[in-house]
Amino acid sequence: MERVLELEREHVQLHDELLSALDKLFLLQLGHGNLKDREAESSIAIRRQLQLSLEKSAAILTAIQRMSKLQHSEDSDVRTTEDILASRLANLMQENYELDYTVKELLEKEEKANQDLLDERTRYFDLIAKMTEVSDKIHKQKQASLAAGALPDSTPVAHTPREKEKQQAIIDQNEQIQELLVALKVHGGYDPLS
Repeated sequence: MERVLELEREHVQLHDELLSALDKLFLLQLGHGNLKDREAESSIAIRRQLQLSLEKSAAILTAIQRMSKLQHSEDSDVRTTEDILASRLANLMQENYELDYTVKELLEKEEKANQDLLDERTRYFDLIAKMTEVSDKIHKQKQASLAAGALPDSTPVAHTPREKEKQQAIIDQNEQIQELLVALKVHGGYDPLS
């Protein structure tokens, strides 16, 4: 087993050296005298990606052919190492397709969530603008009523118990609205004096 691993390492090392030599020849053929040029590095990177892509495509096609052959000849129990590798590669490809589909679904969900967030932020800023506008109007009305000499909390006198209940309900609602406006001002960073 150690001998196999050693041979495998030597094979990978020789393959890398061969690719490096081919890259140098490729650059010299293109006329790049300086091998440290950025354009040369870019050309080498593109060439390597194409090589890897072609090698992957060849391995995938071989695996598909072997799997097709294995499916048509189910009666034979004899399986070679290449058949086992082709079967394993086919399983990995299927897992990869399923994983790609899951990633695609998750990206679609993320995109929808981002769009929803953007819509809600737009709505939030619209509400802040409306709150600022309403707050300015209330502030101006208070200033105008103070300038006119009216008491800030003056309310008409209720005569019947039913009118008193309605008046108290209106007062409570006004207080709640004022508390909400103050909270929105604080949260939105609004300052009427600025």
